[in-house]
Amino acid sequence: MNNGLVWALAFAPIAYVFVDVGLLNYQNSHPADDTFFDAFLSPLSWLVPVLTNAVLCLVDTEQLKRAGYSSGWLTLFALLLAPVYLFVRAQRLRQTPAYGFVWIASFIVSIILWAA
Repeated sequence: MNNGLVWALAFAPIAYVFVDVGLLNYQNSHPADDTFFDAFLSPLSWLVPVLTNAVLCLVDTEQLKRAGYSSGWLTLFALLLAPVYLFVRAQRLRQTPAYGFVWIASFIVSIILWAA
């Protein structure tokens, strides 16, 4: 079983900090009344993580289906809560939930990076 997608998902919170920093740098380097930023770029700070998490989880769910594992509630967790998906996936595949714990650590690191 290929776990590459779930490991990418596990480290994703740190990557999202860099997306936010890039968006903030753009906003700071442009006039305060930037309608382009407000209309198009500002929503990216939450849209990129939501869509990326959903795509990674859904593609992984499809791989699991092709490998013979039933998805059941996994698809719902894939769309709603990435960390829950990681832990449920590990349980269903009888794997250690290391990538779930890495997601939690990555999330904590992303908060620290964001605060710095």
